[in-house]
Amino acid sequence: MYENGLEAFLAILRHGGFGAAAEELNLTQSTVSHRLMDLETKIGMRLLERGKDFREQELTSAGKKLLPIAEKWQELAEEIRNIAAEERVISLSIVAADTVNAYIFPPLYELLSHNDVSLKISSRRSPSIPMLIEKKLFDIGYAYIEQPTPNTVARELFRENIVLLRPYNNAEAREPYPSPIDNDALKQEDELYFCTWGPWYEIWHEQWWGKDKPHLLQIDTPSVFASLFSRPEQWSLVPFYMARHFVSSGKFVIQQLKNPPPERICFEIRHRHMRYNAQPGFELLQKFLAEVLKKD
Repeated sequence: MYENGLEAFLAILRHGGFGAAAEELNLTQSTVSHRLMDLETKIGMRLLERGKDFREQELTSAGKKLLPIAEKWQELAEEIRNIAAEERVISLSIVAADTVNAYIFPPLYELLSHNDVSLKISSRRSPSIPMLIEKKLFDIGYAYIEQPTPNTVARELFRENIVLLRPYNNAEAREPYPSPIDNDALKQEDELYFCTWGPWYEIWHEQWWGKDKPHLLQIDTPSVFASLFSRPEQWSLVPFYMARHFVSSGKFVIQQLKNPPPERICFEIRHRHMRYNAQPGFELLQKFLAEVLKKD
């Protein structure tokens, strides 16, 4: 209602005349004059005393009272513009299982950040991820469990094998993928057991090694994994992407089992009504996902 008039009023005072104010606002001098008069008409009081040459102005008593209010309005208008500018930034919040964040998605995150996508990344356990998306705490999630909720949509993203990872033995040929091994040849007391691969994996594991013996080493995070290998006969069953990462250090080898567990399925989970300024980032993510997973 008053925006144009207040803008003209402040510009005139800043520059001491209509001409310079018009130049700043990219308007004609007559338009600036008209906006000031329109403001005075709406308020019902004269704000500036015009000089004879129409360039020198003095504030009336009403103008002096209006000036601090107009300056506050200008500050608030600037804050509003800043909020709008921030909302135009492409942003995306992603929550994923820790093995996805650590061993699969780093190239994806690099591509997104190089394309001016503001990222928020978090690692959580797979069972909690669908509800985090349902509550709109994150834009998109990647979990090894589907678990439908009323407002989410899930799709299968990729599958990966669970493989045997063990320390490299200097006495054997240095091959990253030795011949498959019999499950029975592995001793449970030598296993570093992950308890986070899912219930289907636990059922399969019990079929081969039972559940009566306690695991000597049981963990639920990869962060301490490598430091726990202290004997050459130790072994662990881990997802292929994670295993490949450790093989690259030259200290481990991957080996297939003759009777492997079922494949591990990663699901992409998103809310049915995604945030408006997350949409461009999501579209870029889909493009780069295809590139990253194709390389693997």
